[in-house]
Amino acid sequence: MDTLTGSMAPELFYGNLRREIAASNRDHRALSIISIVLNRREHAGVQETDSVFSERIVKVSSVISHGTRADEFFSRISEDGFWVFIRGNTENARIAIARANLDSDIQVDVIEREESENFHTWLRRVDGVHFGS
Repeated sequence: MDTLTGSMAPELFYGNLRREIAASNRDHRALSIISIVLNRREHAGVQETDSVFSERIVKVSSVISHGTRADEFFSRISEDGFWVFIRGNTENARIAIARANLDSDIQVDVIEREESENFHTWLRRVDGVHFGS
């Protein structure tokens, strides 16, 4: 568990993701990950403090937690963001994003798994979006 937010640890997220990929390969269903990144806010040229940023991280975690369905799960993957797993395609993920009603300054991207894409390839693509590489 993440100590700040209480969200799922990344290793548990990865384990669940591997199982979902295996099931998806059998059932031919779409899977998506929503990447959520919070940027530090600035006011009058001063960046928000660590404590204020931490409060926002906790708030977003709570919003995600309350907005996810039983078959969805999420993890705090980076200091400033989360990954949310969705059974479904990009459109299904966009509906989930709308349910969460996140602040407009939060960066949200959807990375749908390509058919038969393996765990490592998909994670590399999600990493590239989330971490901007």
